Amino acid sequence: MNSKFKWTLEVCFRIVVGIAIVLGVLGKFSLGLHFLLFSGFLSGLYYGYNDDILWGGGRKSGKTHTDSIRYNVHLLWIHVVSGLVGAISLYLLSTKINLINPTSTLHNLNFNDAFLFITSLLGYMGLLPRTFWFIANTGKIK
Repeated sequence: MNSKFKWTLEVCFRIVVGIAIVLGVLGKFSLGLHFLLFSGFLSGLYYGYNDDILWGGGRKSGKTHTDSIRYNVHLLWIHVVSGLVGAISLYLLSTKINLINPTSTLHNLNFNDAFLFITSLLGYMGLLPRTFWFIANTGKIK
């Protein structure tokens, strides 16, 4: 694939996801949730398809297991689920934001909301599966 086309496709992807996030946060009730789920799904597809390219494994290093359907499907579904988790956490966080009275919003936020923000950020950036992998492989979880 042409590198200029890939760059244009990536920019278009980021614009569409950004618009869907803004519409989701500013949307009302289920319409906002639908836009956020759409953006989380798109983010998961992008990072699931480009996981090996972004992390420098698999396809770049010539490993043969990356050519299997099971490996690629695993990358896609885990990133799609993580993108949806990020979208749902952003939706839950956006329900607490009051744009009319921002000072009341700051008083209503607590540590759980910071956790929701970090989860949504990691989910949208494609880092949530890698974070779970790191936590699971530290040896402290049995």
